[in-house]
Amino acid sequence: MAGPHTTIYLRNTFRLKRKDWTNPEDRVKEYGQMLIKGKEAFVQYTCQQQGWKLVAAFGEYPLLRDGVVLEPDGELVQIWQLPTWDSLYNTMSDVSEAEWYRKLGEALACEDHELLINAGVLDPTSRLHWRSDDEPGYVYFYEIVRPRGHCHHAYLRDVYWLNARMSSKSGWELVWWGSQITGQPAELAVLWRVPHRRDVPANGIPQELLAIAHEEGARYDHMAGILQTSERRIYYPIYTERLAELLPSKTIPARGTP
Repeated sequence: MAGPHTTIYLRNTFRLKRKDWTNPEDRVKEYGQMLIKGKEAFVQYTCQQQGWKLVAAFGEYPLLRDGVVLEPDGELVQIWQLPTWDSLYNTMSDVSEAEWYRKLGEALACEDHELLINAGVLDPTSRLHWRSDDEPGYVYFYEIVRPRGHCHHAYLRDVYWLNARMSSKSGWELVWWGSQITGQPAELAVLWRVPHRRDVPANGIPQELLAIAHEEGARYDHMAGILQTSERRIYYPIYTERLAELLPSKTIPARGTP
């Protein structure tokens, strides 16, 4: 009898280079625009030809179509769903000689790749949908936790409960959850998409959680009490999502220039 289906995810974390104003050649480079152009080619190649799927892309600061970078050292994260375990290796091997990929790498100060699998038996289902090129219409609430021993499934049940409460109350959407299998095997990551409303700005998310904590004291305390560690952050969508949403028919070859 076949076991539960395993979905393979790649968490790609990176930071842009900081422009060196003492270097005349570096002074004219726009690393944000270089990133957007390189990611367009990467999305086209991986999604059209390799079966990758972009789940979410977000950062500490917004990065939109114009490529304007508020803080180069800000963390940027992309979550990909991969078709097979060897997809990352095969794809990186194939694109390593492409000019567009080398230029993309030139824009980055650092980059890390981590493999995860679906945390629960069922995966959240979601699709990318921006209001416009310059307005995603939402922010992300991202949580990285380590449950106490034997509390993994209990915490996932609490995630279901919190999602039900926040989706009905404030329109939150559970986008993704992953269980890390490299580095920190006991670590879980959970991602919510929170609608951007005029009456609830991004910095109002803690107040929304505080309201739930007051309303559901015992249940909320239980959720927090079964965790060894918890890190919660608010992130902003980046333009890679829009590129994936509006994936053009143009195909970028793996080798050679786009």
